[in-house]
Amino acid sequence: MQRLRVDAERNQHNSMFHKELAECALRLHGPWTGLTPDEVLREVRRAAVGLLPAVDYASVTLVSKHVRGRTNQIGPSFVDEDVSTRIDALHHEHGTGPCFDAVWQPGPLTVNAVTTETRWPALMAAVLEQTEIRSLMSIQLRAADQALGALNLFAVEPSAFTCEIREDAVILATHAAIALSAADRLQHINRALESRDLIGQAKGMLMERFAIDAAQAFGILRELSQETNVTVVDICAQLVNADHPRKARTAGS
Repeated sequence: MQRLRVDAERNQHNSMFHKELAECALRLHGPWTGLTPDEVLREVRRAAVGLLPAVDYASVTLVSKHVRGRTNQIGPSFVDEDVSTRIDALHHEHGTGPCFDAVWQPGPLTVNAVTTETRWPALMAAVLEQTEIRSLMSIQLRAADQALGALNLFAVEPSAFTCEIREDAVILATHAAIALSAADRLQHINRALESRDLIGQAKGMLMERFAIDAAQAFGILRELSQETNVTVVDICAQLVNADHPRKARTAGS
């Protein structure tokens, strides 16, 4: 009878989790969501704390493609002002830890007990002294063979992450990686369109002012960029804003 009751409770939990996960997935991937990367990350953190039992805090470690002139380095994490902020800072202070290592390896990386963990002794000692976190788990975010970062889950109880919670967390991380990749791609497209529009406006201004063709106008912009060490897009923005200052101020307010 006890086993039947446990099985029934587990089935009810699974049913609720998958229902709520489906709603979360719709918010992340739904048609024409148009979410920005920050909005995706905020939704993922909310879902991690709301859907996964024992998870008290969550953060996302991101890969930065341009940190100190190098590629594929760990950048700032996406956190709110809570204990995860301190744990992120401790990772950067020590230069190592599960939230960093999980970025580069598949599968969950779990710390069952901060008090007995031996892989990162200095970091664990700092986490134990400065936070209430006693167990944590980090899961790689990967899409299209590209490491995007890691989803980090924190619990105030030791050994909080059961096998079932780990499995559910991996599912959530998979949705998060796909949504984050799509949002990054959409943001890149939008920025490219904005840049093309700015370049077109600047070229048109030069063509009208100096009675030249499009190729000559772009040549002037490129020369200005090389001489000033400013990107062509920024040169174009300066020209457009100088010609329409009131409109530029309105757009920026």
